[in-house]
Amino acid sequence: MKKIAKKTVAVLLLFFMVIQVMPSVVVHAAAPKVSKNLKAWLYDGVQTTAYVYIQNPVKNGKITKIKNSKPSIAKVSAGPNGYLSIEPKSAGTTKVTFQYAKKKLTTKITVVKWESPCKEFKIGKKNYAKNFEKSGQYNLNKQKKNKNEKIKIVAKKGWKLSKIESFTLNGTKKVKNNSKISLSVKGTGTGIYAYFKNKKTGEQRKLYFGYSNNPFPSGNAYSTIITE
Repeated sequence: MKKIAKKTVAVLLLFFMVIQVMPSVVVHAAAPKVSKNLKAWLYDGVQTTAYVYIQNPVKNGKITKIKNSKPSIAKVSAGPNGYLSIEPKSAGTTKVTFQYAKKKLTTKITVVKWESPCKEFKIGKKNYAKNFEKSGQYNLNKQKKNKNEKIKIVAKKGWKLSKIESFTLNGTKKVKNNSKISLSVKGTGTGIYAYFKNKKTGEQRKLYFGYSNNPFPSGNAYSTIITE
């Protein structure tokens, strides 16, 4: 027993010696920051507001001393919980600087007027292309039946249709253009994504068509998205 006790004491002494010589490690919290480049959509006749939160926020952090190079492009103000409130006003780019947690932060906001890349968005006999002239998302609600319909999508001049995807609770799958597509009202319904690419600039643009038994009226959704 004495031998076991001596060994235990020796091990403990060695452990504490190792702890004492180990260098201390100081972990610094990541500094607050904001995305350097932001993009917001501008819609005809519809005012939207986008909210951009500070990354790596600090407790009780506040945004102050906002400077907006071109207020005519976007109205920018500070939210009470440490975020920027952005209202697109006209197409263009503005530079915004502000103080947060004693640090100066800067972001560039580009406001882009929404233009649909789609000439034809046909499901069955119905063409929904005009709906996408308003925004990039249209929801067809109050549907009661599952359907199998032919889908045909044609890009506008200067744009190329990259791919089509169908989304349900079972997952996402690719869809061939000019083929049959299953539209289900189960769960959250069926979502159809159509991806386009501008042949000249390489810009990517996405349309979304929703098919569901949602009780709300059908119509467009005006996203306040800010994309980095």
